[in-house]
Amino acid sequence: MFDVLGDFTERATQIELTLPEASIEREIYRRIIDNIDAKEVWSLQDRYRAKLDHFISGDPTVDRGGPEKYFDIPLFISERVRAVLGLGLLNVPPMSILDIGVGPGHFAAICNALGHQTLGIDIETEYYAHLCLALGVERKICPVFRLERLPDFGKKFDLVTAIWICFDQLGEDARGHRIYWSLKDWRYLLQELFFNHISENGEIYFILNPQVNKVDPNQFDGDLLDAMEGVGAEVDRTIGSIRLKKVVFEKSRWSQKYPSIESLEFKPGTLLKSP
Repeated sequence: MFDVLGDFTERATQIELTLPEASIEREIYRRIIDNIDAKEVWSLQDRYRAKLDHFISGDPTVDRGGPEKYFDIPLFISERVRAVLGLGLLNVPPMSILDIGVGPGHFAAICNALGHQTLGIDIETEYYAHLCLALGVERKICPVFRLERLPDFGKKFDLVTAIWICFDQLGEDARGHRIYWSLKDWRYLLQELFFNHISENGEIYFILNPQVNKVDPNQFDGDLLDAMEGVGAEVDRTIGSIRLKKVVFEKSRWSQKYPSIESLEFKPGTLLKSP
């Protein structure tokens, strides 16, 4: 059960005790928690109290995976700490990070606590905007559409992340089956990122969401993972992750013949919200 209306300080201590004693995970977790204003969290809880009360009411119609769960800030901070450490972001020179689909900002907040500078982009979602504000995360409204350029952010990034991707969902067909990006769509995005937004020694780290309408409910986009392995990316099929350095991408076939919108049958898709 997510604790979305409990006392922030008490919940933070409860979650801290689940982390290994004297571990770097606990040290970083505490560093982030100490930077969060408990009064700001209480204010958010009060602002959305009716919706949060309904979320924990036991009503069987409530979506337990809905965005309200992210108000359990200590829980999600603790879970994201391990992911950030796994990327090797501890004890390295400050990096410039672009987090696509920043959502409620837990991942970006941890990166910032480690001395990095993170810009999060996402679609307009009131919950997430207020959570990012409480966590001190810079957030811009910037949807990601297939075959469309991203805006000029005024700098290039050492790392571009996208955790639990939803922007590849285009909607549903007449049978109610969800439609996802093609490999051409992914190729366009990667070329856009590596050519225009990532520094010379930069890289991307993506984690996919499982695709619905598959025989295996935990099945990721196998065609994309196969293609990324062919490009030279580090792929973990158990969690659907892709890690790819710019120097590797530039040597691959995917870096050739930068596709134009006109050459790829552009059909604007329906933008769906992050989970």
